[in-house]
Amino acid sequence: MKSTLRGISGLLAPALFALPLAAQLTWAPLTERQPIPADPLAVWDAGLGRVFLVLRDTRAPQQQFSWDGFAWRATSGEPGFSFRESASMVHADRSRTSLVFGGIDAMGPLDDTWRWDGSTWIRVATATSPAARWSHAMAVDPIREEVVLFGGLTSGAVRNGETWVFANETWTRRHPAHAPAARLGHSMAWDPATGRVLLFGGASTVLHDDTWVWDGQDWTELQPAHRPPGSVEGALSPDRLRGRLLFTGGRGPGGGPAGLAVWHWDGSDWMRQATVGAEPEPRYGHAMVHDALGDRLVLFGGRNAAGDPLADTWTWDPASGGWESKVDPTSLGIRAGLVTDEARGRALMHLEGPSSRPGSAPPRTLAWDGARWTELVTAHVPSRADHTILAYDSSRARVIKVGFGFGDVDETWSYDGNDWTRANPTLHPTGRQGAAGAFDRSRGQLVLFGGLSTVRGGGLSDETWTFDGAEWQLRQPPVRPAPRYLASMGYDPVRGVTVLFGGRTAGSQLVAETWEWDGSSWSQRTPAHSPPGLWFSDMDWDPTLRRLVVCGYDELATTGGNRWEWDGLDWRATPIPDPSQQYNNGFATWEPIRGQMLFHGAQDSSNSQRQTWTLTDTAAASEAYGSSCGGGTGCIAPELQLSGRPSLATGFRFELVSASPSAPAVLALSLTSTPRMLGGCTIYYDPATMLVEQVLGTDIAGVAVLPIVLPLDPALRGVQLHAQAAALDASTALGLSLSRGLRIDLGD
Repeated sequence: MKSTLRGISGLLAPALFALPLAAQLTWAPLTERQPIPADPLAVWDAGLGRVFLVLRDTRAPQQQFSWDGFAWRATSGEPGFSFRESASMVHADRSRTSLVFGGIDAMGPLDDTWRWDGSTWIRVATATSPAARWSHAMAVDPIREEVVLFGGLTSGAVRNGETWVFANETWTRRHPAHAPAARLGHSMAWDPATGRVLLFGGASTVLHDDTWVWDGQDWTELQPAHRPPGSVEGALSPDRLRGRLLFTGGRGPGGGPAGLAVWHWDGSDWMRQATVGAEPEPRYGHAMVHDALGDRLVLFGGRNAAGDPLADTWTWDPASGGWESKVDPTSLGIRAGLVTDEARGRALMHLEGPSSRPGSAPPRTLAWDGARWTELVTAHVPSRADHTILAYDSSRARVIKVGFGFGDVDETWSYDGNDWTRANPTLHPTGRQGAAGAFDRSRGQLVLFGGLSTVRGGGLSDETWTFDGAEWQLRQPPVRPAPRYLASMGYDPVRGVTVLFGGRTAGSQLVAETWEWDGSSWSQRTPAHSPPGLWFSDMDWDPTLRRLVVCGYDELATTGGNRWEWDGLDWRATPIPDPSQQYNNGFATWEPIRGQMLFHGAQDSSNSQRQTWTLTDTAAASEAYGSSCGGGTGCIAPELQLSGRPSLATGFRFELVSASPSAPAVLALSLTSTPRMLGGCTIYYDPATMLVEQVLGTDIAGVAVLPIVLPLDPALRGVQLHAQAAALDASTALGLSLSRGLRIDLGD
C-alpha cells in the first residue's frame, strides 16, 4: 500500500499563508552517509523497529546505522567494545537488547560479552565464559529466554565444538549427548516453524551442508530432502512474516563465494527460491537480515572472490524474487566535482576513481534529480584524473572538464548532455594540482590560474590560461597574483569579472587576498572585510542573492561556522554552519530543480561516507509529542514513528509498532492539532483539517506500515502535519490503543 501527497498539494497551499516567516538558512542533508567496507554485525532490532548494523573497524568514522527502508541512517551511540572481526551479535525481542560476544583483534581472540540496550553499550561481567574465540555463531531461544552459542576458533585457530547458553547474566556450558562436528563459519538462527534453534553449514576439515536443531537439551541432525551447497560464512535470517528461515551466500569449495542463491527453510526441508533480474556480486562474510516492516531481505557488505571488502546494500523482495541495488553511486569514487548544467536544468557530478593509475575504477558522471544521484551512461568517458576543474560553458551549452594526473598528464573534455568529447588544442596547461578555474561568461572563456606542478622540477604556478572551447592560450598580464594553489575562483555576472580568493603561496602560507580578472589583466581588491586565508575552498554564484559565496578551511580547518558573500565591494560573513567543516573535498553548485545551493563532500580524509546537502530555510523534520494510551496490562503502548525524512521528492513511511497483532488500525493525518480527551486518552489530530484517514492492518508482530511519496512541489515546503494512529485492542477499557502524536515538518 502506498500513499502520495501529490493529490493534496492544493489543499495544503492555503496553509502557507498561515506559516511564520522563513527561519534562518541552514544546511539540510538530502542523502545519508553510508557504511564503509568493514566487518559487519547486523540484527533485527525490535526496539528500533529497524535492521541494526554495527561496524567495528578503525576506518569507520560512523560505527552504527539503522535501515529505514530507503537507506542506512547513522544512529546515536558508539560501541564500547574494541575493534574486532568475526564476532557474533544477536537480539532478544522481549528485552529489546542486543548481545555481542568474542571476535578477534590485533592481540588475538576475545572472550568479552557486551549488551546494547538501545542507547548504551555495557560490558557484562560474568563469572564464567566461553573460551576466547572467533567465527562462532549465536542465536536467541525466545522460549527459554537464553542465547545459544556453538563452535568457532579458539586460541591457536583450534576448531571448537562446545555448546554454551547465556541467561540471567551467566554463561553456562552444556554437555549434550549429540552435537555437530567442531566447526567455524556456520550460521544459526531461531526457527519459528519447529520452535528450536537451527544450525547450518560451516567448515571443519571439510565444508558442511548439514542441518541441526537445538531443543534446549540436545542437538539433533535433520535429514532434509534438499539442502544448500556446503559453505562457510554464509548468512541466515528469520523471515518474521512467513515463519521461515532464509539463507544465502558463503564460501564454497576452493574458498571462493558460493553464489547468492536464496534458500528458505520451512521447518522440514530446504527449497531454493526463484530470483529474477540482476543479482548482487557473490560474497561471504556479509550481513543479511529480514526487514519485517518493509518485508525485504537486506544484505550489506561482505567480501568478494578477490577477498576485497564490499560496502554495497541490496534488498530482496520475497514476493517477486527480485534483487534491488541500493548502492549510492557517489560511493564508487573518491574525488568529486559539481557543476550546474544549465541547458539541461540539473546539477552534475563528475566522480573520479581512486587514482589515475591503471586498474582504478573509471570516472563516472552523475545527475541530480532533486532527490538522488543517478549515473549517466555515455559512449566515451574522460581519462582518470587526480585533479579536476569543472565549469559550465554558457556560450556552447556544454560542461567542461579539465583533468590533470600524475606527471605531465593533462586533458580537456566537454559534455553536451549525451556524450563526452575530448578537445585537441595546440597548447595545454601542463600537469598540476590545486589550480583554480571558472567560466568567464562575458568573453566565452574558461579561466584557469595557478596550481602546484606535478611535472618533475616544477613548483607553484602563477600562470593564467584561457580556453575558448577549442584552444588554450597562455596569457601574459603585467600584474598577477603570487604563485599559489588550492585557491577558489568564481565568475560575477553582474560585474563581468572573475574573482580569485585565498590559497597557499610559497612556504605553504595561507593568504586572504581578493583578485579580479577582467579578461586581460588582474587587479587586487582591498575590501574592508575579508574571510581568513582559506584553502580547499569553493566559490559559487548564488542567483537568489546575486552574490559570490565562498566557504572552506582556514589554518585550523574551520571558518568559525561562517560562509562569506562577495558583493563586488566587500566581503560579508553569514553565520550559517557549513557542511564543509565536517567534510573533506567538498564542492557546491546551484541546483535549479530545488532552486537552492547544493553541497557534496566526504566525511573523512579517505573520501568515504559521502553526503549531499542543500541550503534551505525549511529543513524537513519530525518529532513525537504527547503520550500514548492503551497497550493492556504489562504491555507496551503502540508507537507511531517516521522512517526516513519528510523531504520533498523523496519517500518516507509511517510505522506503527507494538500494536495488537493481526488487528485493524487507522492512521489519521491533519494540518493542525487540537488535543482532546476520549475515554481517558488524548486525541491529537484535528478532524477539521483532516487530510488522510487510512485503514491499515497490523501483522503478526503488531506492525503496520504506510509508505508516503512526496512530490517536489514548492507548495509543500514548510507545511506542518500532525499524525496519530489507533489500533483495536480488546485489553483496554476503550477498546483502542492510541499512539502519541507525531509532528511532521515538510521541507528539504
